[in-house]
Amino acid sequence: MKNPTFIPSNLPALSFGELKNYLWFGGTGFLLLAMGLLGHLTAVRWAIVFLMASWLMVGVRGHLRARKAMTTQVKLFFLVVAALLAGFVFWARQLGLAWPVVIGALFLIDAFANMIASLTDWWRLSMLGHSLGLMVCGAGFPFVGKNRWPILAGIALLAGSLLAAAILYYQVRRHEDSPPPTSSR
Repeated sequence: MKNPTFIPSNLPALSFGELKNYLWFGGTGFLLLAMGLLGHLTAVRWAIVFLMASWLMVGVRGHLRARKAMTTQVKLFFLVVAALLAGFVFWARQLGLAWPVVIGALFLIDAFANMIASLTDWWRLSMLGHSLGLMVCGAGFPFVGKNRWPILAGIALLAGSLLAAAILYYQVRRHEDSPPPTSSR
């Protein structure tokens, strides 16, 4: 498919199966939101903690499987971003910045890294939705109390993941509806 935008399309086309990753993040956001809204109920809190732990284990297992398929370039990108985040935490804590500010800044740094990556290829554009959710978390964390962090993170992750899934759905749908390229001789 010829991409009509200024963003290059060098990666192989994605499929509807890739939507599960964004829906998994959206489910995490939903669980965080439920924890924030219903965490005061002891039975609900323990059920949500159990679900969240199970949900995270499934995600870690999936991430470890996907890591084998990552290119060296993507692995290097993640290592650079992780090193930058770790260095920032050390620097910010040496300055005496409060944890809500440090955590908010970490979300913002990760959001900007994801946004830059989303603009490098047509098939990464869906990461833009996830980036916007991270930005909302980063901008909001210093301004809400700790008891409201799960609500903010839940809403931001859920909305960002749904936006990312919608973008990817549009891309895959458009790709499948386009006629196959013809060879000219």
